[in-house]
Amino acid sequence: MRNLFDETFLVSWMMEMRILTLECNEFSFACKQRLEFADPVTADENRSGSWDHCLLLLISIETADASKINRAVKAIRRIARNVGTQQLVFNAFAHLSEDLADPEVSSRLLAELVAKMADSGDWEVSSTPFGWHKELNMAVAVGPWSQKFIHL
Repeated sequence: MRNLFDETFLVSWMMEMRILTLECNEFSFACKQRLEFADPVTADENRSGSWDHCLLLLISIETADASKINRAVKAIRRIARNVGTQQLVFNAFAHLSEDLADPEVSSRLLAELVAKMADSGDWEVSSTPFGWHKELNMAVAVGPWSQKFIHL
């Protein structure tokens, strides 16, 4: 049994990619405030979006998460198949972690994760703009797979 006070164990436990998945009957967002490192959003249509029956993925990228992308893809596929939706919506969500990767790394790793899911061709994959405070509106479904928390 591992000693919970072992420094190696504590560091590995704290350095986890964290993903909150929500099956939403409806989901919409609107960009409200740009942060200094935000993705450029040039067209008004990219400042907001809405979906019916999607899997919303609120993702926090941490400093040691570069090696966890393939594990994240596998976990997300499992949940998406059980939810039965054809739409995945990725949203960076810093509020799940206290050890965030720097914004450039987070944006790159999130884009890599989104691309891997899109490349499978199994789902319509979208993402909200990175680095914006957003208004989020959702109606979360009820079911055994509708609300899951993944930590890798």
